[in-house]
Amino acid sequence: MEESPEAVTAEAVAVLRQAGARFAYLHGSRASGQSRDQVARVRWEAMTRKIYFDELPRIARSHREFAAAVAARARNAISGRSGTRT
Repeated sequence: MEESPEAVTAEAVAVLRQAGARFAYLHGSRASGQSRDQVARVRWEAMTRKIYFDELPRIARSHREFAAAVAARARNAISGRSGTRT
């Protein structure tokens, strides 16, 4: 008989707490206890993190540029300029 997802989750939480974990996340098939291919999951997660961290400087720059544009638009609105081209 297969364990229920609730039982699997409770067991995982107990093991993690016993090991001193204060935070954890369970994702997809692992949370339901039906994980089939751990190697593929590890590769996917590693690649996703690599891509994210490779892109992080570009993302941060984009956020800074957006914030600067919003601030400039607010300054222009206060000073009476529309900030748009006609």
